[in-house]
Amino acid sequence: MREATSIPLLQKLESLVMAHYIHDIVSKFRNTNILLIGDIILDHYAFGSVDRISPESPIQILDVSRDEYRLGGASNVANNMVALGATVTISGVIGNDENGNMLRKALREQNINDALFVDNDRPTTVKTRMIAQGQHLLRVDREKKDFLSAQLNAKMEQYVVDNIDKYDVVVISDYAKGVLSAQLCQKIIDIARKNDKPTLIGPKGDDWSLYKNATLISANRKETQIIVGFPLNSMEDVKKAGQHLLEKLGIKVAVITLGPQGIFVATQEQQIHIKADAQEVFDVTGAGDTVLSLLSLCTAVQCSWKRAISLANIAAGIVVGKVGASTVTPEDLYAKAIYSENTHLRKLKTLPEVIVELELFRNQGRTIVFTNGCFDILHPGHIRYLEYCRNRGDMLIIGLNSDASISRLKGPERPVIKEKDRGEMLAALSSVDYVVIFEEDTPTKLIESLQPDVLVKGADWKGKEVAGAKFIESYGGSVEFYPYQEGYSTTNIISSINKK
Repeated sequence: MREATSIPLLQKLESLVMAHYIHDIVSKFRNTNILLIGDIILDHYAFGSVDRISPESPIQILDVSRDEYRLGGASNVANNMVALGATVTISGVIGNDENGNMLRKALREQNINDALFVDNDRPTTVKTRMIAQGQHLLRVDREKKDFLSAQLNAKMEQYVVDNIDKYDVVVISDYAKGVLSAQLCQKIIDIARKNDKPTLIGPKGDDWSLYKNATLISANRKETQIIVGFPLNSMEDVKKAGQHLLEKLGIKVAVITLGPQGIFVATQEQQIHIKADAQEVFDVTGAGDTVLSLLSLCTAVQCSWKRAISLANIAAGIVVGKVGASTVTPEDLYAKAIYSENTHLRKLKTLPEVIVELELFRNQGRTIVFTNGCFDILHPGHIRYLEYCRNRGDMLIIGLNSDASISRLKGPERPVIKEKDRGEMLAALSSVDYVVIFEEDTPTKLIESLQPDVLVKGADWKGKEVAGAKFIESYGGSVEFYPYQEGYSTTNIISSINKK
């Protein structure tokens, strides 16, 4: 018996040690100041519906009902670093236009400092994605990829010269939109080296000579194969590629992300391969940006490469379990260390987190089902009800009444089980994809934010006013009722316990 109980105790101890080491590193990120230079993109999403063909030519007509604008390109790296507590200044180029103003506003809202320059001869880079009924119809790019004028190059270079002392690390995030010429890259790297500031690179393209003498380059397997000229089919190939990059580019550190195989790092002194954690992958978008962000911050706090790669690997494992280009927070990292085996806890989300993740599911045409309730003292009736809900579509979101909400609805003695514990029990069910706690008496605001395809309620709600039903039906969604089943009731369970 003693031997059996020691295993979970040892695992718990290891988790606590990992959490302490993560906290020790991440807490230092708040004191870092990072300069990020690169191509900034405004991502525009036009959502609507298609039910007509144009009389002018045989093409679909998109009736746009909603527009969204998000930061893209190099700013995703900035988002990741800010989310981890760093102070970040981003430098790049925008056009003298309304899109540039929108981009600047978005940077302010994300607490990213703006050191942008205006180019009157080019537009702000915008990618417009047109989406109807969850399907991408078309992407339209507005951009000019020509390299900057000598005057703008000089201004960006001078900014680095004048401000280099402020920053701990310089990060170059290249998306091949014309900002980062070989001349400008080499100038930035040279200025940083002369001032003992590390330079980390997120590369692009098939010529990496413009990044020569940087501190670190971080790239994925596919990008690296193009540069070294041979496939990376084995770890021996990966090691050979790492050494090739060190020698040809004069860099100190080569990092190669290997997807499910983890991350490999090569320096002149050592080679390290950190295997990826087993992780359900929803979306790999932005994983490379996450790795570059963590490596940059770990470099700023002078963390060892082994620890930096370990932390970057943990962060990448978290972000691929989210949907879309996502960020990782200190809380995500701590939770990963403490609850490494409890993957169901990742289903507990805030409303903003769920909204972001639902976007990709909608784009894939998945049917989103929503239900809500108190779920105080979970019983078999609840479980059967939730299985029914899940079978109405492709994924199920539960709106869970908060403790305060239940007390207002059912009296001060309720709930019996606190919201955190109720949420965890629901998240452990295979039928449940996400749990969101809401504070209001009804889930109307939550439904309006999530815009599910199907709302499910118990049959006892038939003929009554169901919160959010009219809203869902207004855009073609449906409201369904679960057949009433006798024999299970939280109120009856509480009454039975009290009698005993």
